Amino acid sequence: MLADRSRRAVPAAALTGWVLLLIVAVWWGQHLLPQGWLNVKAPPFQGTYRVALASVVPAACFAAVAIGVLPVAARLLPWHLLLALAWVSLAAWAVLLAFRDGHPSLSEPIARPREYVPAVADVGGDPLGWLSTFAEKAAAKEHPLHVNGHPPLMVLVLRAWDRLGLSGAGWAAVLVIGAGASAVAAIAVVLRALGDEPSARSALPFLVLAPFAITIATSADGFFLAVGAWAVAAVAVGVHRRSPALLGVGGLLVGALPYLSYGLLPLGALLVVAGVLAVGARRSPPVRWEVLAFLGGLAVVPLLFTAGGFWWPDGVVATHQAWAAGRGDNRPYLYSFVANFAVLGVLVGPVTAVAAARRPRRVPVLIAAAAMVGVLALALSGVSRLEVERIWLPYAPWLVTVCSTFRRAEQRTWLTLNALCALTFQALVLDVW
Repeated sequence: MLADRSRRAVPAAALTGWVLLLIVAVWWGQHLLPQGWLNVKAPPFQGTYRVALASVVPAACFAAVAIGVLPVAARLLPWHLLLALAWVSLAAWAVLLAFRDGHPSLSEPIARPREYVPAVADVGGDPLGWLSTFAEKAAAKEHPLHVNGHPPLMVLVLRAWDRLGLSGAGWAAVLVIGAGASAVAAIAVVLRALGDEPSARSALPFLVLAPFAITIATSADGFFLAVGAWAVAAVAVGVHRRSPALLGVGGLLVGALPYLSYGLLPLGALLVVAGVLAVGARRSPPVRWEVLAFLGGLAVVPLLFTAGGFWWPDGVVATHQAWAAGRGDNRPYLYSFVANFAVLGVLVGPVTAVAAARRPRRVPVLIAAAAMVGVLALALSGVSRLEVERIWLPYAPWLVTVCSTFRRAEQRTWLTLNALCALTFQALVLDVW
């Protein structure tokens, strides 16, 4: 009887902690608002509070069906069909959550003046000229807001997308949503490559219905999430299969990460842990050609950008100058630290807190711990002060992998709670992404 009480107390304590952290962040933020330091209207979130229950009805209907279907599919479907279903399901969940008042279309958020799409026209027919002056213009805040705060690769990706004939905000939205939703398949591939397919299958329903879907449609950070996830997947599978080709691809994607966002550097902790676990799973160290393939791929993007006139350290300095001159540096450090983790709690959902307080399986808990190291590095640096709904998106799904600990009989209950978290957020907060 005592053991039963203890088992019941763990999820209750985890849920209580999750709720209290959110309450503290909201209460504290409301008291700081009159002082004018936060520059947000709905602390700890970037948006405004409102009540719009009707706007989430389509997403709620989808969640009800998915809660019934996904746990069964995760057990019974062949592996590749399951990955495809998870990919499509997350894309649908993200799109349905995004269809609400305030967003006249899926492409509207990514076409705003502060976003990446308007900057594509600035590249024009001279990408090398644009690249060589990028850091200088970022320091002077001459690019759109989010372009000033990031390296130049995302703008060049969208320009290449445009040159393929897929121009405009609509096609950009297709790119970021399609890529971002694919990350759940990549994360499952990583878990399987590390020798834990049961965890991969158990975690997939939670990855699909997690609240982090709220920022996949349509922010460029969904694309960052995908590149990071597939980078880890290519490295893990490449080590597992002893494939220099996959390791070269993994190196190429890893090398691209710092040129998409300066905040992706701490993903290195996740890559190291995944690589070590993959080596341990195959029980032999990587050979010379595997290491050379990875390092060769890793060098490609930095060499190309340096040759094109963009020196990465100059970009870091320019972005920091633009950030320090803006509103981010004025936000209180301690409040931002606490509030950021409250927002992260919403992104991963209360169920992730419960799962982490139980006894997660070895591989998911190590993967989640590595992602948390990256998040802590960003939080302690003080550079990420609020607005982490987007910034921490590339880290959040890796934390959700601990939800693989739930038994078959309890999965639907916990899936329902996480889906309700996402729906409640969308009904009560009109975010600006």
